[in-house]
Amino acid sequence: MDTLELPSLAAVLSSVEIASTEDLTRTLRAASLPLQQRLTLAWAILDSSRVEGDAGAIQRLSAILVRKNELLIEWLLSTIRRELKTAKANDYALYRDPAAISLLTRILECINESLPSGTLLDVHTVLDGPFTALFVSAFSRELATRDLSYIASVTRLWRFIVESTADGMEAVSMQLDGLTQVLSLVTAKYLKAADDGDVQLRDSFLGMLASVFRAMRSACESTVVPRKCFALFDKDLLPQLLRLITVASDHEDVHREALDMLHAGLFHVASMRKFTTELLDLVLYTSETKSTYVSGFFDILTSALGSQDMVARAQYAAALPDLLARYLQASALVCNETRSQATTTIGLPAVAASPASRSREDISTTCLAMFSHLYNLLQPLSSDERFLAATNRLVTVYFGDLCFGTVRNASIASSGIYTSQIAILDSWLGHTISPIFREPKATPSSIALALAGIDTALEAGPDSVQAHADQLLHAFSHIPVDAVQPASSVLNHLVSTLAKARQLDTLFEKLVQVQVGRSARGSKHVNLLMSAPFIRAINLAISQSMPFTQATACITIVVGAVVAEASKSSGGGNGEEGRKRRRTSQSGSNKGSSGSELCTQRLELLATIAANVVLASAATVSTELQRENYSQLLMARYSELCAALSTDGVAWERLLLHYSFMEVASRIDGTERWLETCMYPERVRKSILPTAGGDAHSARVNTLAMLVAFQTAAHWSVFASSISAGVIPQSVLEPANVDEAAAAVKKMVTSILDSPGFCIMPAEDELAGWGEWDGQAHSIVAANSKSAQWKLLADWLELACEYADGDAIGAIASRIVGEIASSPSIMTAQSQLLLCSASFFEVARIRDAFAPALAEFSATTLKQQIELLKSSSSKKASALSASVLEVLDWLTAHSQKKGGNKAKGNQMLAAMDFVMEKLGAQELAPGKHKLKASQASTWIQLLRGLLCFPTAYWSAERAHVVLALALAVDLGIATMCKHEDDVLSLRIYSRAIIERLFKCLPSASAGLVQHAPAIVDHWVGTARLSDPLILPSRRLVRLVMGALAQAAFGQSMDSASTTCRELCTRFYASISNDSQSAESSLADVLALDSLDSVAKVAAAYATKLQAKGKDKEWSSLIKSWLKQVAQLVGAHFDRMSQGGDETSGSTRSTCQLGVLVSLSSLYKSLTDRAPSYVADIARRVSESLPLLAQSTGTFALGLVLLSTHNSETAGASCHVVLAYLTNQLAAISARDAKSDAMPLALQSLVVSVAGAESDAVTTMPLSDAIISYAVEPQLKSLDPSVFAASLDTFLKLMSRPGQHTTDSVGSMLLVYIRTAYRQLGNSSATIKRKAVQRRLGNILTTLHAAMRASPAAGTVMFVLNTASELVLEPAMHFTMFDVGETLSMIFTAVTLPLPSAQGADLPGLYRSACKLLGAVIRHHTNEVLDSVSVTVAVLRALLHAFVAPSLPRSLAAGRQRFEIDCSLTPWIVAYAPFPVSCAESYSRVLAELANCRRSLASGTDKDGRPGKAAQPGSEFVKLTRGTSTAGATSVLSMYVSFIISEYCIIQGGGALSTLSSKYSLSSGNSESSGGYLFQGLSWRPTPVMRAVDAASAAQAKGEVGMRGTISAPLVREALLPGWHALLDVLGSEDRITLLTLLAGSSGDSRQSSYGWTSIFGPDRYGGAHEVLKSLYQNYLEYFKYKGQV
Repeated sequence: MDTLELPSLAAVLSSVEIASTEDLTRTLRAASLPLQQRLTLAWAILDSSRVEGDAGAIQRLSAILVRKNELLIEWLLSTIRRELKTAKANDYALYRDPAAISLLTRILECINESLPSGTLLDVHTVLDGPFTALFVSAFSRELATRDLSYIASVTRLWRFIVESTADGMEAVSMQLDGLTQVLSLVTAKYLKAADDGDVQLRDSFLGMLASVFRAMRSACESTVVPRKCFALFDKDLLPQLLRLITVASDHEDVHREALDMLHAGLFHVASMRKFTTELLDLVLYTSETKSTYVSGFFDILTSALGSQDMVARAQYAAALPDLLARYLQASALVCNETRSQATTTIGLPAVAASPASRSREDISTTCLAMFSHLYNLLQPLSSDERFLAATNRLVTVYFGDLCFGTVRNASIASSGIYTSQIAILDSWLGHTISPIFREPKATPSSIALALAGIDTALEAGPDSVQAHADQLLHAFSHIPVDAVQPASSVLNHLVSTLAKARQLDTLFEKLVQVQVGRSARGSKHVNLLMSAPFIRAINLAISQSMPFTQATACITIVVGAVVAEASKSSGGGNGEEGRKRRRTSQSGSNKGSSGSELCTQRLELLATIAANVVLASAATVSTELQRENYSQLLMARYSELCAALSTDGVAWERLLLHYSFMEVASRIDGTERWLETCMYPERVRKSILPTAGGDAHSARVNTLAMLVAFQTAAHWSVFASSISAGVIPQSVLEPANVDEAAAAVKKMVTSILDSPGFCIMPAEDELAGWGEWDGQAHSIVAANSKSAQWKLLADWLELACEYADGDAIGAIASRIVGEIASSPSIMTAQSQLLLCSASFFEVARIRDAFAPALAEFSATTLKQQIELLKSSSSKKASALSASVLEVLDWLTAHSQKKGGNKAKGNQMLAAMDFVMEKLGAQELAPGKHKLKASQASTWIQLLRGLLCFPTAYWSAERAHVVLALALAVDLGIATMCKHEDDVLSLRIYSRAIIERLFKCLPSASAGLVQHAPAIVDHWVGTARLSDPLILPSRRLVRLVMGALAQAAFGQSMDSASTTCRELCTRFYASISNDSQSAESSLADVLALDSLDSVAKVAAAYATKLQAKGKDKEWSSLIKSWLKQVAQLVGAHFDRMSQGGDETSGSTRSTCQLGVLVSLSSLYKSLTDRAPSYVADIARRVSESLPLLAQSTGTFALGLVLLSTHNSETAGASCHVVLAYLTNQLAAISARDAKSDAMPLALQSLVVSVAGAESDAVTTMPLSDAIISYAVEPQLKSLDPSVFAASLDTFLKLMSRPGQHTTDSVGSMLLVYIRTAYRQLGNSSATIKRKAVQRRLGNILTTLHAAMRASPAAGTVMFVLNTASELVLEPAMHFTMFDVGETLSMIFTAVTLPLPSAQGADLPGLYRSACKLLGAVIRHHTNEVLDSVSVTVAVLRALLHAFVAPSLPRSLAAGRQRFEIDCSLTPWIVAYAPFPVSCAESYSRVLAELANCRRSLASGTDKDGRPGKAAQPGSEFVKLTRGTSTAGATSVLSMYVSFIISEYCIIQGGGALSTLSSKYSLSSGNSESSGGYLFQGLSWRPTPVMRAVDAASAAQAKGEVGMRGTISAPLVREALLPGWHALLDVLGSEDRITLLTLLAGSSGDSRQSSYGWTSIFGPDRYGGAHEVLKSLYQNYLEYFKYKGQV
């Protein structure tokens, strides 16, 4: 029990004698017995199961005691009543003992449990009389102790009475004064514990607090005297509650319950009427009447905020915003006009009982007065960040209120109220927020708070923010790093706000006046005005919403600012004096450098803005007149810039603006001649490009100069081609000018590529300069200059090679090799993209220079590594180290020589001879010398660098050096490494190089005959030591054995034949011994690989070998091996048949089975006689199929695989084979992913038996191998009748519960389909096809059921792909029911929630759905038109894959976290938006639907009615209006309007979402659950947003959902062809229908215009009609056929 130490029951029974129930009752009431002993006896009576020892009498008496609970509670309550009156402070009393309190609680619980089901205890029947008041008073006194067990006991009793009884809440509420005392005491103790840091004591009060708050709220709501409740929250209680609201903010339940209680007590509906009256009289009309309600309330708050304790004052202040929010909610209930928008349920019964209300203007006035008073209390204290945060929240709560704020345009009651609100907002910005930005010592946290205030003001009153834009933009130029994220969000919000108001020009007017902040704040500050997000926001706003007139005005503003700043920085002139002064200011003393630096930063900022404004404004040009005016503007402004930016110190600005103007001019018609003048190569080289060493930022300037040079060269290349082709007259340029320009281009490109700043990697930091670059000219900085140069070189390589000289091309090749080989971790993706590009290899000049550059790199790097190895070697180096150094010396000497093509084979042989002579005889154990990790990494870098390049780029003349290098590393250097990881890396890389040389260069295998045994032994030996070396070793063994067999059988080399036979004998000896270790298992696999490789080569030369007829040594050897291996395989088969352990020796037996197949093939190739061993094994397998069906070992699977490739197993036993294979697939899928890896022995067996490619089998999952090499051959060999029966069996298996989750089993269905429809040259194929056709409906139903039962991404993908196979099969016939089932399947697929699909290929899944839908529309048009409503529903659902739900700014800007609930949201919405490729697929489906044509099937007339057969060639009839097939158009035009309207509503009003959470999202009602559900005007899949914690859920109260649009421009552009195709189907009547559909959307996206600010206007979100209008105009201009081309 939860008690202190009580006397034992044995001690009690030793002092009294209890023999009957009367004795028991008398003892319990006896005053002579101490209370502690009687309490022990009472516990024993209540719960006799706790009695131990010799107290059996108590158990018996307790069992027969009548009305035990009533007896105990009567004794306990009478004793407590007496003690409450007489007990002294130091006396023992039951009501002070937690054991007694726990006993009372337990008795009440027992009484409650004894009542009938559904009946709760009535407190007044047990706690009769005035005991409730005494009960509360007693606990109020005794809770002052710090006894945690006592507090827990009291809390448990309290919560049981209040929450678990029928009338407990009512009984407690009747004692309001006592309840208030309990509330005050518990609150004080909680705050005291929190102040003292006693977490355990503080948390012990939480349960009591929440229960007391609920009881107090109930009392306040049910009172008939609300004024009394209001008076209870006096100067002692209310401040404590305000502090508690702040302190308990981490405990959501307590925090919410406290606010609900204050709401019910302070702002009761009956009290609110008097409160608002007195507030109006006191504040607005300055009444002299004493206001009990208002003045007392305000006096309490003023007194609390005047406390000397700053911590307590801050806690009071932090609670005021929550208090204001509750007052606003209560005010909304008092007004009829706002009651429907109220977000609380507290007080609704009182409203219904007393419907009297006030006008909205009066209520709005009182709310403003309440806010003003609270604001005036907090604002003077805002210099402290804690009070500033509270003030920000207060402003956000008021101005963001749904009924009375300005964010939602709710303050529409009176223009005077709105004016007062804006005046307060202006005062707040001017006196509180703006000074923070002007304060030099402002902390990042205070700046973040100020930014949050600006964000709120942008929503509440954007016009007010513009008055402070100068200071705000100046602050954005030096934002602390810690505040960058909120500042960037605010800056983007500012841009979007001004863009909606069509006032972006004012932003640029402010920007050009910004004085860039001094750099005294150092690198801890960031200039956000030059950040990529801000520039992107400006570009997007200009291109999408800025009118042409404003765009041209903005160009004039920013260019004028650049010119003025450039003139100022150059000393007021452009002559030599100004340039000299500019250089002096840059290189002078530090004393004068600050102003010059700020001037440079400002000019850079203005140039960046000007360049982006010019680039983005081109999108605003739409008419011919605008093009003409724009061209003239560009010419005039460019001339001004050229004159102002002619000095060396502004090279970056000059290059950036020149590039921007030329880029825009190339997009505008009518600027061709001016562009030719400005882009004349000689002019660009002399006037635009910088001089050598003329700018401090060389890396940045050189990269931008490279971009300008390539831009000029590209323009000149097109221009010169046009002149030579006659497109441009020769008279445009004189021949001398043409030659001069060509020479200037070559000189310009060459000088750029030869510049010292081009692609040089700094030695101190190899990552410097390789930051990400987004492709924009203004974003080139020193940190990403290398990445930018590399990307420019890759994009313009062909152009660079066209104009650069030979030395420059050689430098390009050398630098490409150096960059790729030296920094593979950085350049992997980009280098592979470049090297794999066909255009790169087709550039002849770079191709010719690449091999020498790679050879030079290899030789230079190798020499450096050898010198490093020599310098680090000790004088007492081991023999192995000395041999390695000799080999490396040989490599150094030969790497500088060039060998002739005629001597390649001799070079390879000499290289292998030398390396094997020095290293082949060495033992594998390393010597004393060890290579450190840093030394080994250089060799790894060298090998990895070579592997980065395709073999075509390797120098064939140096192949022998590369081979010797790889062998030296594998045999020598790897054994000298200290760390095992370095050994593995070196051997893997070196063996990859050896494999590539053997495959691509035949001369490389010249030395294999002599050295193959030693090399193969080395590879096999090292493969046994480490698993990562198994795969490269196996590949090399197969390669070497194949090369030896090729030389032996193809070239008749006796030495090769002897070597090959020797190695085969070694391998066979390893597989035929009795060893069963792990090393022997690997040796078995290698033996099978080698023998199979020899057998395949022999099969290729079978005719030659049989004609030769003298390979008796091979024949006799193979014959003896065959007999022995057949006995070994048969012995293991016998052991398995007799029930032995099938796993023992399974790997070896599997390899032996493969060896038997390979040897049989080899023997047949040699003698033209097929041995019967394999056929005998296959027959035994056919006879033992029931036994094999119960086996799961590798050997059993190998036997079945062998049987499927033997014709004798086809027939009645096929069902057993297929069932076995199906069970194997199910077992594989039921295990983890690692179980699907194919064992090494089975890999080799598949290669041997099925003739598969070894490289393909190595990475193939076991399930795919079973399907490809076992199931498919078995089905192909089946009789048609057996095939049909097996298909029926398989479909039944698929329909079983649990089978549909097995993707591998499901993929067998595809094998059935392909076997029936893709099997050629087989007379039974037609019968099999009919068998599948008859079961088509069953197949579709099974697939649909599998997808519904197992909603996983893999299952859905499999079902869609399988259905696509069926639909796209030309010979497959679909009925109307089959098409309906398929469409229903697609709809299910796109609307399923996939909660575990993160990481899956969801874009591929979407494209699969579009592929299937498009195939159905294309191949089954008639059926689709008959069920077009289902098709349209699918298309409307698919459209929402491109809509990204977005949170309201008030939620997104906070610290709360939200996410889409994937378990309730369709996956196409939960993981939206999808990429452009998906939009293209969707657009193609729309085009297919628009092109639907009804086909006339045979047996119908031209109207589709039954009649005579249609004429040949009339299967498809072209659709034209007025023909008999125009019915397709009428059907489509009736339904495509719904698809177009879906798009227009999404883009015009935004897609509404549901906000839900496991937390309550309603305000004030703790019993309510769920969130606000919104239903749009159009059917749509709804994204359900989930708040991840209770705090986020509370923040979401009152929000109206999330809106999203298809915002990606590329996605909208990809969808346009589909919309054009659908609009082409609509007639004039259909367009009227479409407009009717959109008529209802205006209510969703528009609100009342009264009260809107000048920023937003009457329609904030736009409308669906405008979207349709723009779409239709685009259709008329670019798509609609107008009778001419």
